Amino acid sequence: MKLGPRPTGNIARWTPADDEQLLALIASKMNNALIARKLKRSLQAVSKRKHILSGRLVEIGLKAEGK
Repeated sequence: MKLGPRPTGNIARWTPADDEQLLALIASKMNNALIARKLKRSLQAVSKRKHILSGRLVEIGLKAEGK
């Protein structure tokens, strides 16, 4: 099923500073909905980035939710 064209040019890329802020908010035990609002990202974007950064979560002594 084709859903239409993908957005181009207006997708905010995650910067190293964004990643650090995300990791700090996760460490503060803030829930995903509040993190998404604070970072002005979608809930889906935050969840996906948390999954991508899950290796870094282990490095700083946190565990991914539900694991």
